[in-house]
Amino acid sequence: YLVPSFAYPRIMATLPRDATAASANFEGTAEIVGYRVSTDTVQPGERVDLTVFWKPLAQTASPLQVFVHLVDSQGIIAAQRDTYPGLGNAVTTTWRVGQMFADTYRVFLPDTAYAPESLTVRVGLWSAAETRPLIANESDALDVGTIQLQPRVGAAPNPTSINFAN
Repeated sequence: YLVPSFAYPRIMATLPRDATAASANFEGTAEIVGYRVSTDTVQPGERVDLTVFWKPLAQTASPLQVFVHLVDSQGIIAAQRDTYPGLGNAVTTTWRVGQMFADTYRVFLPDTAYAPESLTVRVGLWSAAETRPLIANESDALDVGTIQLQPRVGAAPNPTSINFAN
């Protein structure tokens, strides 16, 4: 029961047909060779799943973190997910160099997210030891698509109910 939950991600030989090919080399450490975004439209309170197809190029001295940001038109992060590759099962210090694997990141939009809005999906690697992102293609992240954040249907575009101690 425990072994599958704590195992290194399954190695893949090729990208699935429904993945979008990409080429983003993060300073010789890893390359994003493809990705898949679960949806192109979302509402506040819903989630977006981003699957990234990583090809490790080198093991690192200290672990790197993956970040996924959903960034609005003003450059503000509307939602994010920060984790280690493979949800901790494929730490960059133990990467299997040259062996591609898929990693899915689930990002939840808050109920109070401003809508309507266009969100850019960005993914990258963060070095906590150096307190900086790794650079790929002259950027600190790879933009992998745009998601339309639509308001909920109803009289108010972003209904929220908060009770402050009655």
